[in-house]
Amino acid sequence: MGDLNTMVYEVSARPSGGLGYPGIHTILVGMELLGKLFSGGLNDEHAFNYFWDNYFVQDNQKYNNQRLKKILRNSIRNGTAHI
Repeated sequence: MGDLNTMVYEVSARPSGGLGYPGIHTILVGMELLGKLFSGGLNDEHAFNYFWDNYFVQDNQKYNNQRLKKILRNSIRNGTAHI
């Protein structure tokens, strides 16, 4: 919930430009949440990895890349959560 509160109340939307970080962040946090639910309660990075490996990549083989997973989780998700 803290991530969602930060996005709603602390990260302002821009009229144009940028990479849509709130949208990207919402998707990545949603993947983490689904990983927690589907795995039976893994935490944080483990939940994200669980969802990525067991669901996301199964439907999108072009994303079967451990380096990409790490970049999205560590740089984008954590980078936008802790600005």
